[in-house]
Amino acid sequence: MAKIGQVEGIGPVFLAKLEAAGILTTEALLEKGGTQAGRAALAAATEIAEKRIMSFVSRADFMRIKGVGRQFSELLQNVNINTVDQLASASAEAVNASMTTVNDQKNLTKVVPSVKQIQKFIDLAKDLDSLVSV
Repeated sequence: MAKIGQVEGIGPVFLAKLEAAGILTTEALLEKGGTQAGRAALAAATEIAEKRIMSFVSRADFMRIKGVGRQFSELLQNVNINTVDQLASASAEAVNASMTTVNDQKNLTKVVPSVKQIQKFIDLAKDLDSLVSV
């Protein structure tokens, strides 16, 4: 697992709050924030909004998939895919189409992953344990 500061959106202020709560790695974030109750407890302990905690948890979950980077995880969230489980059950063609539409509107990344790349991510996601509930 990675250091918590490698998660997209966790800057110095959020990093300090999460570290003060004992969250130093993405593994710790997934362990403590994988459930709704855990996210609520983290939000209370860190004074970070629960919705933002969910965003960080989601991005940490996607980081478990080889090849999924910071921008791609943000793009997934923008097409309402928030967990590895949701990605595992998605259609590569539908995800690609949604990502293209969102990226055209928001310009989140230079290149949208191809259907073939997304299918590879979906296949990798199917082999991972479920760590996050929404």
